[in-house]
Amino acid sequence: MSDDIRTINVNCDDDDPALRSLLELGRVQADRPTARLSAQLNGVGGDDWVAEVMSVAPDGQACVPSNFIDAEVVEIDWMRTQYQHAKRMFHEGQNEQVKLAGLLWYLLLMAAAAAHHSVLLSSQPTAMTSAALMDVSPDLPDPWSDLAAQGAISIDAST
Repeated sequence: MSDDIRTINVNCDDDDPALRSLLELGRVQADRPTARLSAQLNGVGGDDWVAEVMSVAPDGQACVPSNFIDAEVVEIDWMRTQYQHAKRMFHEGQNEQVKLAGLLWYLLLMAAAAAHHSVLLSSQPTAMTSAALMDVSPDLPDPWSDLAAQGAISIDAST
């Protein structure tokens, strides 16, 4: 066993795996996943894209988006399952659209779990998770924008 302390390489020349995460907010870069998601949301047809993505849960089942907003309808166990599917969509998606759909679900599931059930789904640092939600919240159409902001506030309050 080594007594050397492992540090994170903050030079952007290398791709240090310790810096990579689903949210990638620790790394200063214009092309982080939340920036790509915001670009998609602000692009032509962004609101329609969100409506389409949110009509199919990450496991492929039809989803009624309005039910997802209602705290009393969506059970936390369903959210946990969909959260795992959303992570896989993001990491293993065949193209950018699938990855961004996974990220959207990932973020909104974290927001809903925190806002409606006071549950933190992510093992990422709470400051990072909250910042990611606040990053995309202004770009999301209603009611998703409010949900992302409520989730960020709930996550901040949990610390």
